[in-house]
Amino acid sequence: IKAKLDTFFSNLKNSNHRILLTFDSLNVPMSVPEDIYIMINATKIDEIYELQKSILSTLSEYNNYLDIKYKAYEENFSPHITVGRKLNQQSYAMASKELKGNYICEGIITQVVLGVVQNDNPTEANDPNNQTVYNL
Repeated sequence: IKAKLDTFFSNLKNSNHRILLTFDSLNVPMSVPEDIYIMINATKIDEIYELQKSILSTLSEYNNYLDIKYKAYEENFSPHITVGRKLNQQSYAMASKELKGNYICEGIITQVVLGVVQNDNPTEANDPNNQTVYNL
């Protein structure tokens, strides 16, 4: 995987070496009452979607997902900032009182990180030894 991504990012044609995103749409997907997420979605910018599709195409033969939900995330790609996660109804109600008004922030994507882990947990995901960083 790393060799394929090394080649992909070496050949990437991004003259600015960055992708600008504006996050401006509050989103609260209600799937499970004890697992509520609060996100701010990005305005659709073709460049980030094209990058994601190109990466998926490059890695198309690798489809042994740690968890099937990650395949769905790739198929329904939605750049966002998570501002609350795994909230219960009470925590969500408290957060909702604070979440009023317009939420707009800008982000600059300059790197893509490949994380390779054995277990789906923050400790492994955040360990720099399990991450390879690719510059745009």
